[in-house]
Amino acid sequence: MSENLGYEKRSADGDKSSNSRSGEFEPEVVRKYETTTNDLEDKIINIYALGLSTRDIEKNIQVIYGVEVCNDLKNRGFKDILIACKDRLIGFSEAINDVFPKTELKLCVINQIRNSLKYYPIRIRKR
Repeated sequence: MSENLGYEKRSADGDKSSNSRSGEFEPEVVRKYETTTNDLEDKIINIYALGLSTRDIEKNIQVIYGVEVCNDLKNRGFKDILIACKDRLIGFSEAINDVFPKTELKLCVINQIRNSLKYYPIRIRKR
């Protein structure tokens, strides 16, 4: 096996994972020695400066986040998503359909159960 891999079993050369022991891993979202990222805060302040209400800002941030997640998946090599389960995240449906148009969207099972249970009396729900 060592001949095929080009290194000995359990050697430092073979550790190609993102958490390498040599300390070469560099996180992408929050850099080393940082506790937060200000990108989201900057986007919120810019949207607020345009005069939008906090409710509109919340909707816009959810759309921005959805598009970023979908584009990140596409950049990582995803060609398509067959089924996506979602809750009531505003803008996610549009974001995922823009990037992966063949995706079938389904409501999260937990949300479906909660919606069904609201029609039952509490004494039956507790069983």
